Amino acid sequence: MSKKYIIASIAVVILIIINLSTFFKLNSLDEDIFELDNKLQNTNFSIENNYSQVESTMNEMLEEQLWIQEKDYQIIALDTEESTVDVMLEWHARDLLQNEILSLLYRNENTTEWNELEVNNENGLNYSVEHTFPLRENYEVQLVGDSVTGKRSEELFILDFKDEIENRIIINVFVDVESDHKNISPNIIIYNHLDEDSIFGQNKDDLKIKSAEALIYVDGEIKKEINLLEEEENNYIDENSENINYYKIVELDEVIEDVNDIEVLVIVEDNLGVKYQTTNNALNEK
Repeated sequence: MSKKYIIASIAVVILIIINLSTFFKLNSLDEDIFELDNKLQNTNFSIENNYSQVESTMNEMLEEQLWIQEKDYQIIALDTEESTVDVMLEWHARDLLQNEILSLLYRNENTTEWNELEVNNENGLNYSVEHTFPLRENYEVQLVGDSVTGKRSEELFILDFKDEIENRIIINVFVDVESDHKNISPNIIIYNHLDEDSIFGQNKDDLKIKSAEALIYVDGEIKKEINLLEEEENNYIDENSENINYYKIVELDEVIEDVNDIEVLVIVEDNLGVKYQTTNNALNEK
């Protein structure tokens, strides 16, 4: 056996030993990294858990400091003829200062002037007020306490009646005028989401569409009336929503010189008697 062969063999053995040593060190390092990663995850979980507990405790402390700790309101009656809504406002106060006088104030969201309502003491620190509001407005309601030590106030409710009505049933109207100026193609899309959480409905049947019609005006005069529930077969109704889609050519039986004289008014009424409407003029000429 030559000297070169012996040296080469020794070198190979040394390289193998070095590689094995490196492998075991890397494997051990991987295990250390994995263990460290687990520790970091456990630490993050512990921090998140502690944060949630601290946040929950702080929220409880803040709630305990609130003057009004419980509050709710109910729709007592809805008068669609007079467009009013009768509401019962109820709340529970944390305390009442000596000789403190309570006042319930409300205002239309578009005004700065507050209106005062008489407060009824049910029992203990439970109070209520029943009042009739115009239906198609939004209101802010706050409670004010006046005592020898000064005044304090707290927001009670945001009564968004107007938003509820305007946003519950969505009506889109697009009007195309045919080139002969005698026919139009109204594209009407009505979407009604049957949400039982609506402040006006106790069940889905109350919120369903009772009637839907389109009135076509020319220069302020009604030329056509369309019953959208009867004439359109492309309506999709299930337990969660109602979709009415109307797209047909409508003959006006006369030449309309100025397309801006054409107007389409869509009126939808639900089973509560609440009406929703949208108007659109002819926008596109074919």
